[in-house]
Amino acid sequence: MPNFGRLRLVAVAPVEGTTVKLTFADGAEYQLDLGPDLRGLSGTLVESLWQDEVFRHAKAEAGSLVFPTGLDYGGDVLRLWCEASGVQDEQTTSELAQRLFRALEYSAVDEKLAVAEE
Repeated sequence: MPNFGRLRLVAVAPVEGTTVKLTFADGAEYQLDLGPDLRGLSGTLVESLWQDEVFRHAKAEAGSLVFPTGLDYGGDVLRLWCEASGVQDEQTTSELAQRLFRALEYSAVDEKLAVAEE
């Protein structure tokens, strides 16, 4: 079975500005500045996030980062961005996701083969 748990967000703590500390189910911790992505978004889900008192109410919920405005980020995308050292554009994020899921599929096959050989 692939280790999708490493993609599950379990804790969020605002650091400064639009930077958050993210903790994943496998214990990995990262700091990520969401500013580059937020600047590319508009509308009611984003406008008030520039206010510290709103942004700091971010929380981890069901494996995702959720803001009180309703904007959310999946744990899988956040983990990809963290491992890529920052927010990436949509095309790069998609390419990273394809590589990650291929790797997870291969590891699942390797685990099944190892069990079958025992």
